[in-house]
Amino acid sequence: MISKPLTSAFTADPREFAELRRRRGTAARIRLRNRIVCRHLGLARDVLRRIGLPPADREEFFSEACLALIAAVESFRPELGNQFSTYATACIRHQVYRQLRRRAKKSNTVALDEPATMSGEDSPADVFCRQERRTRILGEIEQLPPRERRLLDLRFGLGGDTDPLSFREIAERVAMSKERVRQLVGSALEHLKSRLATVD
Repeated sequence: MISKPLTSAFTADPREFAELRRRRGTAARIRLRNRIVCRHLGLARDVLRRIGLPPADREEFFSEACLALIAAVESFRPELGNQFSTYATACIRHQVYRQLRRRAKKSNTVALDEPATMSGEDSPADVFCRQERRTRILGEIEQLPPRERRLLDLRFGLGGDTDPLSFREIAERVAMSKERVRQLVGSALEHLKSRLATVD
């Protein structure tokens, strides 16, 4: 059986949105808006499911999806030729992914060597969070002083030219003691964590 597109089961009458604009600031307008929102709560749940959120996270993000749905009702313009369900889906996905980015930024783990690949237990949302965190970390590494950047590059194989090196191997390459390399890498990681903590 061929599954129907996500938006095919949800429709909205363009006349309702015209009525919303005419009834600005009235209780009748709020009731009309709420009716449209209630009819599309299933759409919000479908978007969360298709993003790949596990059931527990779907409940957590459902309130965010509802806020995005309300905003979509308020801002939708049928005269532009789009279906409301398509527009609302885009709004919900944007809101959810924004929250996923915030969740990734709150992680204090500098997982430089964590691969952004999917295991059997990963959801697409899990992979997205790791990719977002890794991209952000790499961007901050580029802002570090050259020596710190080079040591982290060697330690975690960030440049892709070599595999991650041990402290002993790095020490031989940069003509330092192993303990000194360990100290400098630790200092660089602390510097990086500090930068990550201060970036919104």
